[in-house]
Amino acid sequence: RKAGTGPVLIKESVSDNAELRLLPKSADNVPKVFAIHHLVMHSVGLDRPASFTAQLTNAVPPGEIETKGSFGPWSPDDPGQTPLAAEYIFDKADLGYFKGISGILSSKGKFGGVLERIEVEGKTSTPDFTVTLGGHPLDLETDFSATVDGTNGDTLLHPVIAHLLNTVIVAQGGVVKSQNKEKKGKEIALDVTVDKGRIEDLLRLAVKADQHPLTGSINFKTNFDLPPAAGDLSDRLNPHGELEVGQAQCTSPEGTAKSERLSRKAQGQPENKNAGSSVSQLKGNFVLDNGVISFRTLTFTVTGAQVALDGKYGLDKEDLDFHGNLRMPAKI
Repeated sequence: RKAGTGPVLIKESVSDNAELRLLPKSADNVPKVFAIHHLVMHSVGLDRPASFTAQLTNAVPPGEIETKGSFGPWSPDDPGQTPLAAEYIFDKADLGYFKGISGILSSKGKFGGVLERIEVEGKTSTPDFTVTLGGHPLDLETDFSATVDGTNGDTLLHPVIAHLLNTVIVAQGGVVKSQNKEKKGKEIALDVTVDKGRIEDLLRLAVKADQHPLTGSINFKTNFDLPPAAGDLSDRLNPHGELEVGQAQCTSPEGTAKSERLSRKAQGQPENKNAGSSVSQLKGNFVLDNGVISFRTLTFTVTGAQVALDGKYGLDKEDLDFHGNLRMPAKI
């Protein structure tokens, strides 16, 4: 029947086992494909929004989505300006798709706007988030807001706030098409900040040992680009930034004893059991490349001694290669 200025109004449309392909603006980009198991739309017409419910499979990371909301009216002259608004539940998303991490993610949220500028807000929960390098599953919770271009999949994050044990991690940046024309896929570029976090929480992600070697507060800033490529995530990450660890203490009795002994000797009181301290401060700049962290102007300080170092730490084999200078008031 007639509906306003629109020629046709479809009361109900039902589709099973369909496929939605979002064609990119550029012919160089690969279409974004969603497998729609079941889609029901009501009051479908060119001159009005249509309500819908849908169940579909997300491509990357693979997982199941249930969503309901409204779509349209269709903008024939500029499809990217077609409005939409909906709520979603994203379940059983397998992060193991990204080599180097694993875990099953779930998410709830809402989105709205127009097709080429969709504003998304939501929460995620990954109770078994694991970095393969460390191998320890941890509970990771995030709150996020983002702007998504539904025509090409480019995403701007502003911001993502992650909660990992007693540490809050704030990330801002984007997931966009790589500027390198030889590489197909999305490039991730992020600014990551930790303010008054805990070093032991972060070490649980990257250190294989059951007991983390160090405790203390941490301030941490880094920038990294993750280019599209095959291979393990930890090998492709290339962050660089600065860190500061305060009130740091070794968790092992041997490490604590060595720090206290260094502190006493540096003060010229090697036999004074009441002198010295195992509490240290650590700060410096770093670059991670191919699983090796290179440190510049790394300083380690305990009462009576300051050590300035440059060197490397291999994440996989956990090998160390440092050199530098020790300053202390005591004479050699």
